[in-house]
Amino acid sequence: MTTTETPEAPQPPAAPEDNATRREEFKTRFVLPLLLPIGSALLLLVLVLSISKLFLAGGKSSWVTATIITLMILGGAACLSAARRMRSSSMTVLVGIVVVLTLLSGMVVLGASGEEKVGTGFVAPAGPAVQTLKVEALPSIKFDKTQYDLGKAGVTEVDYGDGGGSHTLVFAGIDGFELAVPGGPTKGKIDLKAGTYTIYCTVPGHRAQGMEAKVVVK
Repeated sequence: MTTTETPEAPQPPAAPEDNATRREEFKTRFVLPLLLPIGSALLLLVLVLSISKLFLAGGKSSWVTATIITLMILGGAACLSAARRMRSSSMTVLVGIVVVLTLLSGMVVLGASGEEKVGTGFVAPAGPAVQTLKVEALPSIKFDKTQYDLGKAGVTEVDYGDGGGSHTLVFAGIDGFELAVPGGPTKGKIDLKAGTYTIYCTVPGHRAQGMEAKVVVK
């Protein structure tokens, strides 16, 4: 006796809703768990670099930028934790926006906090110093005086004191001589002729806030 096999009926194509559900599950199970740690690592890296540079730069504008970055991070984290039913694609876009904005802020801070280049090639004069010029950097982004008077011309040892903050000391028109606190060097010799010199801090924004002074050599 011969049995005739009945051909199976063709399966209907998957409904669009099923495909959308599978894509959503794929994003939720694989894409999102991968992007979130990467995004968090990027945010943490940029935040650490930015805050480090901000502390080195000092000044009111630096603290304002630090506050903005911190609020941005806290706001993004709050949105992600509150959006339990947010679609994975929307959450991915939100994380990407937060990363990009934080990265841009960090780049601005990094660029703004770099010191002004004053050149190299300075050669300290030979021989003992005939006098010492003591200058102290204050946390108020000022030198301890607006004018320093030296009794005579000649080799002068500049002693840069650390009163708080991160600052440099250079002479306008004398390329390469630079002192820095707290990293150093904090002392250096320079040959000063009779006349008036201007010293200032090269950290961006500090000279504009008044961190400069005159050195008068008689």
